[in-house]
Amino acid sequence: MNALIKTPATLVWLIITGATAFSWWLSTTMPVEQSESNSNTTMLILLIAFIKVRLVIMWFMEVRTAPLPLRIIGEAWGLIACTAVLVLYWTSLK
Repeated sequence: MNALIKTPATLVWLIITGATAFSWWLSTTMPVEQSESNSNTTMLILLIAFIKVRLVIMWFMEVRTAPLPLRIIGEAWGLIACTAVLVLYWTSLK
């Protein structure tokens, strides 16, 4: 049990769990009415979600130890998907 606690994957899991709790806290403290700070908070929550996705892909799908082309594809997919979602959300606010 002690060896399990000391693995890097456990630290990554704790980071993901903490990020989830922080995102939840952010979403519950947002005011009900629409405002620019609401939009910024939503974009921050989306960014945190994509960071969590990257951590899951790299650590729990073992892509970090995969051949370089697969790692590049994984990173590119994450970057493109994150950028697309953030841009679509940001443009929907206008």
